[in-house]
Amino acid sequence: MSLTEQPTHTRRTNFTRTTSFAATERDNHRCHLCNMTHILTKCQRFLAMNPAHRYRAALDARLCLNCLRDGHRARDCSSQYKCRHCNLAHHTMLHSHIAPADLLAKGGFELRKWTSNHLPVLSGLSAELIATRSSLQLVPNETVKTFGISWKPESDELCFDSNVGVDGATSTMRSILSTIAKMYDPLGLIAPIIVRAKMLIQELWLLKSGWDDPVPHLIYNKWKAIQGDWQSLAEFKTNRYVLLPDSKIELHTFVDASEDAYGACIYARCKNAKGEARISLLASKSRVAPLKRLTLPRLELSAAVLAAHLHHRVKKAMQIVPVESFFWSDSTIASPPNTWKTFVANRVAEVQHYSHPRQWRHVPGRSNPADLISRGMSATAFKQNPLWSSGPDWLAHPASHWPSSNPKPIDDVDLETRQVSATVVCAQTHPWFDVSSSFLRLVRIFAHCLRFVHNTRHKTRSQRLLPHTATTKTITPDNNNILIGRMVILMDESLPTTRWPLARVIETHPGEDNIVRVVTLKTAKGIVTRPITKTHLVLQPEELTDWKTPDNGHRMNLWIPTIWYY
Repeated sequence: MSLTEQPTHTRRTNFTRTTSFAATERDNHRCHLCNMTHILTKCQRFLAMNPAHRYRAALDARLCLNCLRDGHRARDCSSQYKCRHCNLAHHTMLHSHIAPADLLAKGGFELRKWTSNHLPVLSGLSAELIATRSSLQLVPNETVKTFGISWKPESDELCFDSNVGVDGATSTMRSILSTIAKMYDPLGLIAPIIVRAKMLIQELWLLKSGWDDPVPHLIYNKWKAIQGDWQSLAEFKTNRYVLLPDSKIELHTFVDASEDAYGACIYARCKNAKGEARISLLASKSRVAPLKRLTLPRLELSAAVLAAHLHHRVKKAMQIVPVESFFWSDSTIASPPNTWKTFVANRVAEVQHYSHPRQWRHVPGRSNPADLISRGMSATAFKQNPLWSSGPDWLAHPASHWPSSNPKPIDDVDLETRQVSATVVCAQTHPWFDVSSSFLRLVRIFAHCLRFVHNTRHKTRSQRLLPHTATTKTITPDNNNILIGRMVILMDESLPTTRWPLARVIETHPGEDNIVRVVTLKTAKGIVTRPITKTHLVLQPEELTDWKTPDNGHRMNLWIPTIWYY
């Protein structure tokens, strides 16, 4: 075999790998139930089984319950497949459609009081399991309580019980709160009426009276007016189903606040293919203003936060994808959160988390249904006002008829902007820093200048203190030829050498050995006594020949050459 010839065993190895890979692919596409060349999910025998038998067949074949393939377990499956019905980690074909009633019946909890607005739904149930009086026909005006709300199956309408706590003896704090709690409105369908009772509860708490103490006469009159007003709720009705089939849905949330309360209400605007629009109330929320009084803009912002949460929960509960969502308020957020104070910044950030700034629009107060929540109203006026049940009139028209989203700004409003302050030191640059662009070079220049100034001052001081030809000599006990009247220089360690003062000897004090060690001196500041070791004698010109030069004074000037170190 030549060097250029390719070995034959390499080709055999590649052929073997290809064959093995093809065999593996055929095994993956082979049914584990009938051993035919198709996947398990296409097998007719597997499709004919119920979910329980499919589950057992997958376990017997040791298949992954998530992707129905072999070779791994469900916990090690990398497909991340989930059931389309229950969103759990198993294959959709293994999902067991067990009715909640059957599942609860296995545990001994049998569901009763079934009711529906469609008679065929109740046809397969026995009479004792039905909440209505007849399973064969819908009884007119028959109501069924659900979550505290009365429902009429015949007309598919929701209504409220008007005989809640109408009793003349309810005059204590305990009885009033108990009666108000019976008026249960989870969806906020009568929020403008309920908010009046909430305001009364806040007034009761401010009294700080006992639970069984009689309430004041003023509170009692307000409570009786609210109770009597609730009798008019018997005529209030609203449709349970608020949507139109095959229609585009828009969600419109209205916001408003006052000094007493604030709230939000959300409406569904359904428009079908024919162009017909239907406006229906979905839900609302109301809150009384906190005891710690807030400004009206802050209450409006709190209402905007409440509206953002309400919109998020309604959209999640209804499981709908609206075409577009709108938020209507008479206030405007015009800046990002970081430009406001802490209270405003936190709530603006929360509002912008659940909504987009372009979704917010301005609405006049007279056409804002949330204004009814913020102020409260009687049941009689509530029934006569169509603004609450169907929203503003312009909402049923096209968007071109809606209010303008660019309101005029208010100049006299108190903006709660964050005060940003910074400490700034205004210092002018000295012209000396323009001499050089290098700081180290500038330091060296100043060092040379300071040394020149120091040398010049030292020379001037010496010339001022002494004559031009005079110099000094240290006095020691061995060399103390001090005469009265001689000039000396006093040593002072606290002063520089150039500032040592001059003095004149006025008296000497020799010891027992006739050696002068202490002298009395007269200075410009007074008479002092100093040892001779702290003085320097000022020599006269004729005294310089003995020590000035090494050649016994023959040379008046001494030349010392410069020494260089390498």
